[in-house]
Amino acid sequence: MEKDKIFIIMNEYIDGVCTLENEKIMFSELAQNDNYRSYFRNLNNLKKISNLTDEKYPTHLDKIVLKSIKGNFSSPEKTNYRSWVIGLSFAFSIIIILFSFILVKENNQFKYEISQAINKVNEQDKKIELLINSYSGIEVNTSFDKEILIKSN
Repeated sequence: MEKDKIFIIMNEYIDGVCTLENEKIMFSELAQNDNYRSYFRNLNNLKKISNLTDEKYPTHLDKIVLKSIKGNFSSPEKTNYRSWVIGLSFAFSIIIILFSFILVKENNQFKYEISQAINKVNEQDKKIELLINSYSGIEVNTSFDKEILIKSN
């Protein structure tokens, strides 16, 4: 098993959050490796000593320790994002929201205009139907005024 993973499992065990499977793996590795046993003893001693002290842990000490290590740790205050990028994205989202409100308003206006046009067409259709129904029956007789006969020879 990887060295870093064993150290993580040991720390979890000391903190009381280790699973039963990881605990079995840890103890089997402790039985095989002398370096792991010494690290585990030191962790256990550190836990006993920390349980004996009643002093509260100062919150500013984390920053001091992290600054003194200067490893791969990054301070939570330092982010890669610049304030102008955050402001720009916020402004862009507000513009998009305003644009969507305008589009919804125009969409509602078009719906209203279309419904008005449909109502007008329906009214005209009713008027045409009334006009057609108001006429009495009309008869159409065909008659030829100037009849032309074509004869073949």
